Amino acid sequence: MSLPIAANVSLGNVGAVARHGIVDTRREAALAQRQIDAMRIRTSGPVQAVSELSGGNQQKVVIGRWLARDCTVLPFDEPTRGIDVGAKFDIYGLMGALAREGRALVVVSSDLRELMLICDRIGVMSAGYMTGVFERATWTQDALLVAAFAGYAKREAILHEPLAPDAKAPEMPDNTNGNREQ
Repeated sequence: MSLPIAANVSLGNVGAVARHGIVDTRREAALAQRQIDAMRIRTSGPVQAVSELSGGNQQKVVIGRWLARDCTVLPFDEPTRGIDVGAKFDIYGLMGALAREGRALVVVSSDLRELMLICDRIGVMSAGYMTGVFERATWTQDALLVAAFAGYAKREAILHEPLAPDAKAPEMPDNTNGNREQ
């Protein structure tokens, strides 16, 4: 993140700013300025280092990188973790606008309230298991929480399941040459 905003934004879409492998810095700056304006990134300009921005504005730069590519499916992994309330609502507004445009958003978040605010459908994973898929019209916070802990209950049941009295340990492969297989 020590690179300028322009370089960070263009990373997701180098083909739009380069010819024959050489970056046209004017095109790169223009692309970055479009994303700065669209994302309302608070900055002195496209040449400012991303590391000098607030956490929320850094997050907007990363999102802007992929929006510049015009993807139809956009993954968001903890999109608002560690950022201020104002930046959160900017990102929520952006996500809503993207959904209204017909783009698919895949959001991973540990913040249940956030998911309930921005999602139309929530798939819950718990302890490596998909434990439920809920539609906005039918979910409740309680049902989502039950699903969130259901995988752990299943795992605990498996771990504490008694072994059959005649159960044997699996046989180890015969290693007659005395060397350990690698």
